[in-house]
Amino acid sequence: MQKELLSVKEAAKVLGVGINCVYGLIHSDPTFPYVVLGDRNIKVLPERLPEWKRKLFQKQLEDRTQ
Repeated sequence: MQKELLSVKEAAKVLGVGINCVYGLIHSDPTFPYVVLGDRNIKVLPERLPEWKRKLFQKQLEDRTQ
């Protein structure tokens, strides 16, 4: 069973990046799938991560071919 929400640390493991990278994505990429609970508790939506990651890689590939 997949969790409904991931912590930033768990999302970093899933994506294969560091925690600071995930925080950077949260602040710089408006399409990154996250929610803020309360004042400071950030959670990532795991069911949207594969689609977001696919779009990111597709964009990176397009940028390389131009």
